[in-house]
Amino acid sequence: MARSIADTWATEEQSPYQGHFATLGIAARRIPLRAAAMMRRALAHTRPEISDRLTDLVREWCRELEKSYAPRRVPVSAQTGLQVRTMVDTARLVCAPAK
Repeated sequence: MARSIADTWATEEQSPYQGHFATLGIAARRIPLRAAAMMRRALAHTRPEISDRLTDLVREWCRELEKSYAPRRVPVSAQTGLQVRTMVDTARLVCAPAK
């Protein structure tokens, strides 16, 4: 896990929003899950026994995430729209003339 995430948890005031906690929980799991999946893929041809163990681990972690967070599909168009709005809003803030 990134040190900055852990530091944020230690110093941040509690949010009344459930989504805030879900985001932090998912962020804490995303890095090791992604690392295990990438390692599994990299070792698939050279170390299949390790790759198989990693496959089981990735599946287990994904099942845990599904149980904890009940994910739902968000259309790519909605995700892209959010990212574009975020970039435009950020550009407006960064490029706004100083007052």
